[in-house]
Amino acid sequence: MTELGGFERPVIIIGAGAAGLSAALRLAESGVKVIVLEAGKLLGGRARSFMHSSTGLELDWGPHLFMAANPALRSLLERVGAVDDVLFSPSLEVNYRIRGAESPRRTQLSFPEDGGVLAQLQGLLKWRGPRLWAKLNLLIGLSKIISNSNDEYPNESMREMLGRLGQKEETVRWFWEPFARAVLNLPLEDGSAALFKAVIREAFSDGPKGAALGVPMKALGTMWANRAAQRIRQLGGEVRLQQSAVGLEIHDSTIKGVILKERETLGAAAVISAVPPDALGRLLGGELGERAPFSNLGKLRPGPIASAYCWLEEPDEGPPFEAIVNEEWDWLFRPEASGVDVKNLVCLLAGAEDSIASAERSTIESSARDCLKRMIPLNPIRDVLVVRERAATWGNGVAEQRYRIDTKTPIEGFFLAGDWTRTGLPATVEGAVRSGENAAQAILKYTEACE
Repeated sequence: MTELGGFERPVIIIGAGAAGLSAALRLAESGVKVIVLEAGKLLGGRARSFMHSSTGLELDWGPHLFMAANPALRSLLERVGAVDDVLFSPSLEVNYRIRGAESPRRTQLSFPEDGGVLAQLQGLLKWRGPRLWAKLNLLIGLSKIISNSNDEYPNESMREMLGRLGQKEETVRWFWEPFARAVLNLPLEDGSAALFKAVIREAFSDGPKGAALGVPMKALGTMWANRAAQRIRQLGGEVRLQQSAVGLEIHDSTIKGVILKERETLGAAAVISAVPPDALGRLLGGELGERAPFSNLGKLRPGPIASAYCWLEEPDEGPPFEAIVNEEWDWLFRPEASGVDVKNLVCLLAGAEDSIASAERSTIESSARDCLKRMIPLNPIRDVLVVRERAATWGNGVAEQRYRIDTKTPIEGFFLAGDWTRTGLPATVEGAVRSGENAAQAILKYTEACE
């Protein structure tokens, strides 16, 4: 056990999502005694899974896509033994299913793994989607974003950036909008171009292979969250489920512990809050929550994501995921690629406050049924399960970037993690894991200062 400031007290991490578990694992690996408190019954936060009682299947709380250029996430998966459970394509490859006037059709955008600009241009030319001029328009836009690392326009929206780069509506509809909504979960008018550019530059810095997308081959809880908790416990840490933190014990601007739901105080040498902004506000309470930098937490907006698991009469063969064009839904997944052994199960996904994800549950289900009747005709739907996260993402808007908070706070020994903190990345799993790493490194520096 590492002594912090002369006391053999643990570091307490509040929240067992990607941010909290990654912070706890890094600290435990460094010899620090950690206690993770999770109010819920399940690990993984917004990247969790659950048991569907009617079928006995372990389903994700919404499908996830990972990107090859996610170094923090891939490191975490490797350290918990899950890196081989994500299937990546060799390079950026996106399959499209397009709603047409008579029947849907399919096409694929596939960039070669190597070969430079000419090879990438060849991949675009083979794409039977937008017209030739739109493909060239896209290549020009991508090149401008990747080559210009100077943030001359830090406060522009996605729509403003695409307009400035001369991206036409057809290019936007086929590429930028599906990609941006997947990354930011916001309409183009609201999404932060600075966050999006950070993702693009990381993904394409070594060619399109960095932008390759991967799907989990197991349900997320089994794949990573349970393994991370097991590893933390093996290293001497604790992970406590269904134990809520309701407040902080602070004296002379220094964290002393965490107040539990039972009004018991759990002493701590340091605390990491790895919960969303609204939960952090409740944890801080009125007086402390009104102080800077916490006073602007309420200005960080949540974005919803809805998923509709649909059981069909017959299997629908196809790739693990497809982008959907001209529909209310953004993506179609085949969860059998995630270890669910049901060949007739598909899952639709939509996000952002201006999408079907904001509708009533009955409307979401009706929309999913209508979409599949058009996308997969002659294959009746047996059942639909709607899963919705009203606050799936936080703080991806251009107007919200000034309100993101740094890892270190004015309270000594109190640190923040979460995909909504100031990581320079959108609220994604990669952003969450990096925030956890940032908080862990801040704790280790704090340890050295206290010794």
